[in-house]
Amino acid sequence: MILSKPMAGRLASGVFILAVAVLILGPVVRLAGTAVMPSGSFGLDLAYEVLANADTMQALINTVVYVVGVSLLSVLVGTPLAFLTERTDISDLAKKVIRLSIVSSLITPAFLVAMAYVNLLGPNAGLINVLLRNLLGLTADRGPLNVYNMGGVLFLGALNSIAFVYLITSAAFSRMNPELEEAAAISGVGRARIIATVTLPVARNSIFAGGMLAMAGALADYGTPHMVNFTVLTLRIRSYMIEANFAAASVVSLLLVVLSLIVLAIYRRSEARNSVATVTGKSFAARPFPIGRARHLLAAVAYLYAFLAVVLPLTGLAFTSLLDRLGGGISLDNFTLRHYRDIIFGDALVVRAVTNSLILSVATAAVCAVMAVFAAYIIVRRRSSLLDYIVVIPLGLAGTALAVALVMTVTGFPLRSLGLYGTLWIILLAYVIRHLPLAVRPTQAGLTQIAPELEEASRLSGASWARTLYSVLLPLLRPSLAAASVIVFLTTLTELSASIIVRHIGTDTIATAIMDLWDGGGGYQRASAVAICVFVVMLLIVIVAQSMTSRSLFGQQEHS
Repeated sequence: MILSKPMAGRLASGVFILAVAVLILGPVVRLAGTAVMPSGSFGLDLAYEVLANADTMQALINTVVYVVGVSLLSVLVGTPLAFLTERTDISDLAKKVIRLSIVSSLITPAFLVAMAYVNLLGPNAGLINVLLRNLLGLTADRGPLNVYNMGGVLFLGALNSIAFVYLITSAAFSRMNPELEEAAAISGVGRARIIATVTLPVARNSIFAGGMLAMAGALADYGTPHMVNFTVLTLRIRSYMIEANFAAASVVSLLLVVLSLIVLAIYRRSEARNSVATVTGKSFAARPFPIGRARHLLAAVAYLYAFLAVVLPLTGLAFTSLLDRLGGGISLDNFTLRHYRDIIFGDALVVRAVTNSLILSVATAAVCAVMAVFAAYIIVRRRSSLLDYIVVIPLGLAGTALAVALVMTVTGFPLRSLGLYGTLWIILLAYVIRHLPLAVRPTQAGLTQIAPELEEASRLSGASWARTLYSVLLPLLRPSLAAASVIVFLTTLTELSASIIVRHIGTDTIATAIMDLWDGGGGYQRASAVAICVFVVMLLIVIVAQSMTSRSLFGQQEHS
């Protein structure tokens, strides 16, 4: 039986959708089976036992506090920053500082920022604390500041999430229809009231979506809580894995997956409402709000954010990396470059980790780019809402939970015989699943800007679908694919939450190597030196990529 071209296309699309569904949902289904069917038959005894454990319950409470606190702080800071850059006449310098700080936050892993602040605000040897004790003549050997508390962990968690709230809300403010604001102004309403009663309510769906995205990120966070010894569900999962209690790890992972998917569903719904409300077919150029004498004060706020989010942590890391002895004081004879020399020329762990991370990042970017082309085509041209929902699910999967699900999957029937556990292959699988949405979204956006008539003209001239894809679509999609590939490469290069679970002897990555050095395998100074090297490399990649593509790499992630 010979299938017609339309039927063959639908069949190929169905096979691809099924393959992606198995790739993404298969491990989750296996995880659920392990959690609720530990002995082969359905039962909730194990789940009850694990969740009733005092340590697990405390981790759950801490997770709720952390997620809610980080989300609120991110919205309270990210939304005003977006409003300042998009809707006010604040100075161009302040706007550039905010935007550069946001990009820097996006490419700086959250655990590195947390590491920097532990170096700075650790109660004993924190550099700022040492400096304050010397300046103030304090005789105590601790404080006066301490990052190891609730305020510290919420502050550190929010620093990274603010950038995601900013991206979504700044897009909403920049494309907002100004007619309602102008009508309110004509009727004599003051600027402050216009912002409170018109501007913010119109943007509320985007603000809410930004908060939900920050919440999903906080649920998945492992590095920041680990750095400040604040036990949340992600850390509890790793504790069970270290104990080889895979069944208990599955239960906690399933709980985290359920919570994450609920947050993701709310985010998707708010995102959909926002897209309906803002896509109007018109091009708007809203007039900025004049802020008068407040310009200097608000510019100072922008500079303060940049200082706390980027300048201070990077300076702290660089300073720590140059210290010979962490408690040796601030003096010229205590500065050295030996930590950089050691990691470049003599540290086998770092060399192996860098090699592994480069291999994994390049492979992940390549695989995700190829899958993104087909996924975007099916979503946009075949109008598959099912695939659109499936590919976004990994955004709501915590890396630790996904890693446990993959361990359960590859060590069980029928994949056990492949011997994937303990190899780079399982890490690659985790990376591809986690970062596929980051490749699909910009590719999907790029494809919507390509007129279908170009494909139709190619097909009418006798070209096959494959030839049309290669000769017409791929050249036009090249900027979007290049940006997507760079974003996937950067995010996988320092991925921690999944790597910390599935890495094995010989499969260390950059993030796990830094964590090992930090936790006692080489000292704070050497870990800080690796972190600085990683940041410099990532920054150079972003600069080169943006100059080659002539576009913002992160602007198109606003709706992902």
